[in-house]
Amino acid sequence: METKENDNPPGFLWQNFSFKVISFSIIIGVISGLAAFIFMYGLEYTSALMQGHVMGVHHPHPSGEEITFASLNKPDAQKLTIGWVDFKFSILFLLVPAIGGLISGILVYRYAPEAEGHGIDALINAFHNKKGDIDTKVPFIKTIASIITMGTGGSGGREGPIALIGGGFGSWLGRICKLSTRERRHFLVAGAAGGIGAIFKAPLGGAISSIEILYKEDFETDALVHCVVSSVTAFCVFNFIYLQVTGDASPTIFNIGDLKFETNHLIYYLILAVLCAFIGKIYVQIFTGIRLNIFKKLNIPNHIKPMIGGLLIGIIAMWMPQTFGTGMGYLQDAINYDTSNIPQLLPVIKFAVVLMFLKMLTVSITIGSGGSGGVFGPTLFIGGFGGFAFGCLLYYLFPESHAALPPIGAFVILGMASLFSAVANAPLGALVMASEMTGGYSLLAPLMLVTIISGIYTKRFSIYSNQVEDKFHSPAHLGDISFDILKNIILRDVIEPMENVGTIPSSTTLAEIRNIISEGKYPFPLAVKSPQGELWGMLTMGDIREALFDDELSQLIIVEDLMTPLVVCELEDDLQSILVKFKKHHYGRLPVISSENKNEVIGYIAFEQIMGAYENELIRLKTME
Repeated sequence: METKENDNPPGFLWQNFSFKVISFSIIIGVISGLAAFIFMYGLEYTSALMQGHVMGVHHPHPSGEEITFASLNKPDAQKLTIGWVDFKFSILFLLVPAIGGLISGILVYRYAPEAEGHGIDALINAFHNKKGDIDTKVPFIKTIASIITMGTGGSGGREGPIALIGGGFGSWLGRICKLSTRERRHFLVAGAAGGIGAIFKAPLGGAISSIEILYKEDFETDALVHCVVSSVTAFCVFNFIYLQVTGDASPTIFNIGDLKFETNHLIYYLILAVLCAFIGKIYVQIFTGIRLNIFKKLNIPNHIKPMIGGLLIGIIAMWMPQTFGTGMGYLQDAINYDTSNIPQLLPVIKFAVVLMFLKMLTVSITIGSGGSGGVFGPTLFIGGFGGFAFGCLLYYLFPESHAALPPIGAFVILGMASLFSAVANAPLGALVMASEMTGGYSLLAPLMLVTIISGIYTKRFSIYSNQVEDKFHSPAHLGDISFDILKNIILRDVIEPMENVGTIPSSTTLAEIRNIISEGKYPFPLAVKSPQGELWGMLTMGDIREALFDDELSQLIIVEDLMTPLVVCELEDDLQSILVKFKKHHYGRLPVISSENKNEVIGYIAFEQIMGAYENELIRLKTME
């Protein structure tokens, strides 16, 4: 009898696919949620110590992230908000970021060069090109280096480090449990989803973004279940610990009040989407230009480059200290900004535009020099202030029409999502992340619109250099592509007619088999027939090799004693299913049976014929392009 291809092997729950996915994803989620809190707490403490206590600048916090360290409060610290500040020369503004960059550079380039930059690109590269493998030490080095870089003033975000930390654990778990490459890749992405979903309080957004940012025009849908389970678990773990430590149970990062969507606001949002697409192109060009054309060409040791980056960040911060760090609190200030003071709006617009472009510059310097951080947070910052500047401009130009204009907070939120969609090719992840981080579900319709429009205009650009177009361009899916092609080819269209089809009776002796081989009449393997004329098994050279030249056994052993299980193909089978049979049973060729008579062999199909058909189909498809 033929073996069924879809039979599940017996065994423990460990062998059950669903159990494995759920249990492993929960474990990864727990670790990712715990790691997200440790990373965030360490970053906030370092920022309070180095920027607040040492450098004397106090940044605002989003309403859902009020982590304070009373022992580090400096009474004379400069409390920053939206608005110009006087230029202030401070040697600490130069030394602290530079020393932080140097320490980070030594850690990264000496112990884990893969940890340089913004993390997401390393994760994408590991998925596509490294079989889902991330060196075990990378998450640890990335955690420390990112806390030092951003805590001492480096401009970056939290998603890159925590995605690499969570993804690194998923990769490690896959390795020690000896999972397949495919499974390891999926748990790598699940770890990233858990980290992002937890630290941004956006479990669905973390899951969607993680399967979307791998490609410019595709999703890694096979990992969706892994990512959702991991992200939700990490979100719950993170919130539980956060509540115990801080007493804050805020479900979102930002408090946006009661924002409402009105249909007549759409025209303003459409203009904002196009504006963000334009800003996105400039941002990507600055980001890649500084990295490739400046820091990559510097002929100095790599670990020195982040120090130079930190020095440049300090010089910019003397003029505009709001560019230090992650800057998430300034988005909250922008959302809550009072636009009723018309004369004050013009300097605020100028400030927002300058801050937006300087943030592009500082994050490009930080990451481009090899500093450790992410780009999601800074991208939200740049997009949010782009939307803020545009909204303030409308309020300034049309002072009599304030009631008809959208709230300023809506411009900020839509700008955040629109710009991330534009530079990351992730419209769905952007709109879900923005909705969950702000609780702005009433803005879901305009969020859908602006993320799609801005994404369309910037499809060729990406801030993630390791993104590939789609699954057809990913080494991770080469096997899937081959299978998809083979599935569309039917055996009837490939097999050639055979005049002399060989089968062998089960009663054939070893001596008779020798004669068949010497005559070269039939190639092996051969289908075996029972005394009743039914197809019964297969005889391969491997089955008879040991006994073939043993004269004592030549009349004692018959084919029935040597044959192996029967595996057959039918004319209507597709080549994908036949390839699976070759892979499972390791026969050199398989018998093809008649549609009318299941015991009649009408030919054989060889593995080489399948490969030839695959190559011919590839050539045919290319000529159609």
